[in-house]
Amino acid sequence: MAPRKDKYEKNKATPKSSDSKAGVSNLERHLGKTLMVDVKSPPKPTAELLKGKKLVGFYFTSAWNGMGKEFTTKLAEFYKTCLSKDDMEIVYVSSDDTRNEFLETFAGMPWLAIDGDEDGTRIKHNLATHLKVFRLPSLVILNVDTGHFVTDNGRQQVQALFESSTAKEPDKHEMNVQRGRDLVEEWKTQEPEQLGHADTLFNKVYLTAIHFKKHPIYIVGIVLHLLFTNILRHIQQNPLLGMAMVYLLLTLGKEPLDKNIPYIPQKDGGGQVAGVTDPNAKKVA
Repeated sequence: MAPRKDKYEKNKATPKSSDSKAGVSNLERHLGKTLMVDVKSPPKPTAELLKGKKLVGFYFTSAWNGMGKEFTTKLAEFYKTCLSKDDMEIVYVSSDDTRNEFLETFAGMPWLAIDGDEDGTRIKHNLATHLKVFRLPSLVILNVDTGHFVTDNGRQQVQALFESSTAKEPDKHEMNVQRGRDLVEEWKTQEPEQLGHADTLFNKVYLTAIHFKKHPIYIVGIVLHLLFTNILRHIQQNPLLGMAMVYLLLTLGKEPLDKNIPYIPQKDGGGQVAGVTDPNAKKVA
């Protein structure tokens, strides 16, 4: 009996060499001709570093980003544990204020990086704009063979590998290694979208916010819906509250019974109307 193929293998297409070269060439336009391997070595050609890779992850963060510092440690463990030699490469796309900050941050990372010089800053800005990255840290995954977009939800997916595991210490999360490897396979078999046309998760939220800004009546409708839903829930739990609200609504528009009764000022003991001064009265010395 023939051996059973891996569940991911049946969907795995063998890319043509021309497609792979076209994908790397496309990525070169966004990454530049060279990438940094570490802070001491000279940059190497992008095509050489990405040759044979299935995926590339753009890691957007900076030295001043607190969440980025925490996630970098987890991403490094994921990088060293779950990625094989030909699976995937990660490229650091920094938002550091100075090149010294960039070098200091990159020195503790095991992956590649776009240089923090003036030319690299321009490349990083264009890349962040092209991929619609509006928050840090972010991990955007691209398919190297096609140069197309896979997902911008990489940070949340890698983060979940730690949250789903059981740690011996309550304040320490261990990574679920098997789920991490399955995640890489999922990225490899996921249908990519053309770079520049990908409708990223944050972009969807951004477009939704713009839509509500143009049509604020929708917001009013949502608020009223939530308000009445909440009121109905309380009425179901407390029928007396419902009866009180019905009574309030029935009496809300009624006029008071004594509306036609004129106001009659009361006189004090001397025949003077209280609160009213007689202009003809003589002043007492």
